[in-house]
Order: sequence, then structure tokens, then C-alpha cells
Amino acid sequence: MLQLKFKYLAILILSGIFLTAFIPQKLNASMSTRPYDPVIVRGEPFLLFNGAPVNEIFVFVFKGGVWTQIPFQIDEKDAGFDFFGAKNGLLNINDEICFMAFDLGESVPDWQWINDAESKIYQRYEVQVVDNSTFPSTEGYAYVYRSSTLVRGAGSYISYVPGDPGFPNDLINAKSYIFGHNKKAIPDTLCVKAAVGGSDQDILDRWKIRYAGKAAGIIPYSNNEDNGLKFDSLKVKSGPIRIIRKTVFQPVFAEAILPVTVDFTAFFYPYSAVIQTGKRVLSASVGMTYLRQSIDFHSRISGSSYFNGNNSSAIINGTPDVVDTSMTNSGSSWFNWYMMSGSHGSVICIADVPNIGTSHKLYYKDDNTLDPTDTGDATENQWGVKYGDCGVQIFGTLAAPIVCDSTDEELKTTFYYLGANKPSATGDTLALRFANPLVNNKKVNNVHVVPKQFVVPVELENFSAVCVNQGVKLTWATATESQNFGFELQRKSDGNIWEKIAFVKGRGTCSSRTDYEYVDSQPAPASYIYRLKQIDLNGQFKYLQSTQITYAVVETFTLEQNFPNPFNPTTEICYQVPATYYGDIKLTIYNLLGQEIRTLVSRAAQSGVQRIVWDGLNNAGEAVQSGVYIYCLEAGRTQFTRKMIKIE
Repeated sequence: MLQLKFKYLAILILSGIFLTAFIPQKLNASMSTRPYDPVIVRGEPFLLFNGAPVNEIFVFVFKGGVWTQIPFQIDEKDAGFDFFGAKNGLLNINDEICFMAFDLGESVPDWQWINDAESKIYQRYEVQVVDNSTFPSTEGYAYVYRSSTLVRGAGSYISYVPGDPGFPNDLINAKSYIFGHNKKAIPDTLCVKAAVGGSDQDILDRWKIRYAGKAAGIIPYSNNEDNGLKFDSLKVKSGPIRIIRKTVFQPVFAEAILPVTVDFTAFFYPYSAVIQTGKRVLSASVGMTYLRQSIDFHSRISGSSYFNGNNSSAIINGTPDVVDTSMTNSGSSWFNWYMMSGSHGSVICIADVPNIGTSHKLYYKDDNTLDPTDTGDATENQWGVKYGDCGVQIFGTLAAPIVCDSTDEELKTTFYYLGANKPSATGDTLALRFANPLVNNKKVNNVHVVPKQFVVPVELENFSAVCVNQGVKLTWATATESQNFGFELQRKSDGNIWEKIAFVKGRGTCSSRTDYEYVDSQPAPASYIYRLKQIDLNGQFKYLQSTQITYAVVETFTLEQNFPNPFNPTTEICYQVPATYYGDIKLTIYNLLGQEIRTLVSRAAQSGVQRIVWDGLNNAGEAVQSGVYIYCLEAGRTQFTRKMIKIE
């Protein structure tokens, strides 16, 4: 915001102009409920990134299981909050991080991180954006990371086209519109793009400003955008989300150019534009009794409709209409919206006018009568013709002129540039969203920034299934756990859906190995897939690993050939025990002389398929030599033997 105190009468008059000046304003896009709004976050809550190079800051979102870098920009400010002051390339508390709300994604747990090792050295910041204009409210999330190894490459939603050398006749090429100025820096071009439902044709005649009164109650004056301003300079800051455009003028009063300047800043976004006039001082001695800002459209919009918060429709066709131009007083300001809607596109304006002057009204004039005293675009070839000329007016009297002496008195004018034939309900919706902006500052806080440290997730070491007596035994182990509530065990057979079979409580947070097991008792004979669903203490969950096994009722003893064979240093021996056998079982390894080398199993039998690993050691824990060995399975009077070879 700007706060200027003018020493000269003419400057005070012109500062009053900018209380209602200019056409564009902000864009709105949020989650699915706010498709046009930007999210603007000050650098202050990013405490641990303070002083970090801005080229090491990145914004990511998580959608559908995938991390995606989104377009964003960091606009640095100097100590005086000036976007165009000296910069140091470091993130400071005054800087602004800006991205689009329609890019927001899902909330993720602290262990879920982008695939960048350096970013885990630093904390990340979770940005939660809440839309309170809906019931119930909706929310979306973005995550701000720091890393010198990441590369920006998320694209852009807006671009800047400079004008002729030394002139401000530039263009803003945004996602939904093209907006341009003439060589006097007056807006005179607006095309709503066909890509969003417009016509790609210029629908703007020009922006207009009118102010009148008697200086010191004696000297009459009446000025407009042509005879009251002389272009001085232009500063532009361009990024992938917004373009900040600061125009400086030399004021003209009584046909004299004063040796001082006035300026204002416009913010252009992908679907909208914002003008913030800043904080101005306008004394009673200026004697201003009338102030108007409006936009006059091109005659090609004839047949379109004009709406405001009080009217259902007025047809724009060059024939005068009677409309209700009253505005609502909220105590601190006068508020209303108005819009033009037709086949070439829709332009919706949210006007928030400071509580100055004696009365406030909307302005609307649709009249194709020639008026040589009015301003207009020469391309119309009809000076002063008005097609849907609409805006706001402030009235005063010589006894009670328009005065601005409060630091809180500033005009915010917001324009949205949308597709064709939007209904009047669009104005009501955007006005509600305007009252609930997606920003974080001391007055409005619908954006919450929280630092998040990377935590080691639940790290699974293994997960396996074996057939045992009357069921399938599931075993798994974790190397570390963080905020682990537990595991939900799920299974499914071919062609069926997943079903929950059990829940096993976790250890919360620990850094040592933990072993788990569960027996799925007496499942029907079939081929099964088992998986683990790990659940955090906050309810977040993820699926870890799956394993497959065929469960069948074993009817005979079987001793399989070991694998691998030959082997070094270990091999696995598989055997199965029928469900009808309840005695002891023994698995022993012998050398070719019949000497016992190692007893691997000696216990009561467990039915089903069993797998035992021999580590190549004897009963004394010593490694055996290479050679041929016999392994023998004994179950009562039943005995099976096979050979295996250990190699160097």
C-alpha cells in the first residue's frame, strides 16, 4: 500500500483521483471452490527460511499420490515495503510468496516428502488454505521446500509484452485475457480469450476518470484522464503468477505540469487484475465535490447485459436505461459489484470505496449520442459515445467536500475476466469470495503456515507368509517406526475384494527393530494375497507391501529339493506335513559317513508347508567344508532323504 502526502493543491486533487482509479483487480482461484484466486503469503511465518536464497525456495503439492512442483513466484520488498526497491536475493519477512489456489493439493503426513535428499536437511512449511465462503468450509494444501539441488520448471500463467521504446503501451498476456495501455498509459485494450469462452476481440474503449470542484471554494476545475495526467515512467515486475505494474505520472493542474509525481500500482493475475490506490491525503481545501472512475466498452459489445447487485439486467445497446445505482454502506466503506456479460466475455468488478464524501453511487451510462466533450478511443471514430460505461461515483459539496485524511482510507477495485454470458449470480459469488480473501495478514488469516520436520517413516524390512497348522502364518519386521498406531492386515483371493482380517498394534515411535506375526486361522483353500495397511496416530495411512501364497489342506508328507543347489553359504529346505499328523518331526543333516552335522528341526509337527534355511554351520556353529551332504526328514516311521552340495 502507498501513503502519500501532497504539498500542492493539484497533487491533492490527483491523489483523490486515484482513490477510485483504474480498472483491473485481483484474480480468484482456489481448490475447486475458488478457481480464480491467488494465494499470497508473507515471508514472516517462514522463520527458518529467513535469509535463504529465494532461488532455493520451491512450492510443491501432493495430488493423487504424486508430488508436483507448481508455478509460483517470490516478490521481494525492501524495508519500506516497496516491490521496486533494492533487493538482496534472500527471503525476508516483507517478501511475498504467490501461487494459485486451483493448484492446491492434499494434506500429507510428515514422513511423506519430495524425492530430494537436500530438502530433508531443512524443515518444510505446510501452507493450509481455508475457503470460508463455502459451507462447510473447504481447504487445500501446498508445501514450501528449500533445496539448492532442485530446478524450477513448473511453467507460467501470465507474461508481459513491453511497449514501444520509451512508451507505456504494453500488454499483459494472462491465462484468460489480454490487457493493454495506450502511449499515455491509459488502459484501452481488453480481450477475453477464446480459450476460456471469450471471443479474442477487443471490448474496451478505455478507462475513464472524472473529478470536479472548487479549489479553496473559489477556483473551479474539471479534469479527466487526458488533461489531468502526463506519463512520467513505468516499472514492471513480471513472474509466472502475477505482473506488478507501477505507473508514475506528473500531475497537470491549470494547464501547468508540476515538478512532482504521483504513482499507483496494478497487480495482474491469470484471471483478474487488482488496483490498490494506497493511502492518500485529500484536504478540505481541495474543494472536491465529484469523483468518478469507470470503464467504457467498445460498441461491439452491443447486445450484452449489464448487472449490478440491485438489478437483474439492462441491455447494452446505446439506448439509455434506468438502473438502481445505490451502494451498500458497511460502516467503513461503500461496497457493490457490477458486471458486463455477453458473447465476447464477462467482466465483473468488485468495488470497495472508502467512506469519504457525502454520498456514493454506482455509475452506468449506455448512450450512443455523440458527445465531443467526452474522452474516448479514436478507433471508435465516435468521440464520447458510451456503451455500458460503468463504475463508481463519490459526491460531496463545497460545505462538505470529499476529504481523505485517514490512513485506512483506500480503494480496492477488483476485476475478473471470464468467459461469455456469465449470469448475475456470478457477481454475488465473487463478492462473497472477495469478502473472504485467501491471504495471510493481520486482518485476514485464511492461510495458515506451519513448519514440519522430516520424520523417518515406518520402515518395513520384510513381510512373508507360510502355511502352518490350520492356517497361514504372517510375519513382518520394521527397522524404525514413527507415530505408528498399528497395522491392518488385509487379504483377498483371486477376483475378490480386499477384506480386513485383523489389526496389530504398533509401537508408536521407535528406532529399533520390531518383529510381528499373526496367524490367519483356517482360511478356505485358495491362492491369497496378503497386504499391510500401516496407520499413523493421526489417522493417515499407507499400504506397505503384499505377499502371495497358496493355502491348501496338505494330505501327504513331502520333502522338496533344497534351493539353491549347489549353494554357498545358505540354502532353503522346504517340506510339508499333512494335517492328520500330530507327532514329532525331525530334520537332520548328515555327511556321507552318516555322521550328524546339524539338527535343524526337532519338535512337535506343524501341518502345512514349512521352510527352513540352513546357514552352512554345524551344531557347534562352525562352517562345514564343501562337499555332498544328506538331509533327512523323520516323522514317526516315515523317513525322506535328499542330497545337496555345498561349494566354495
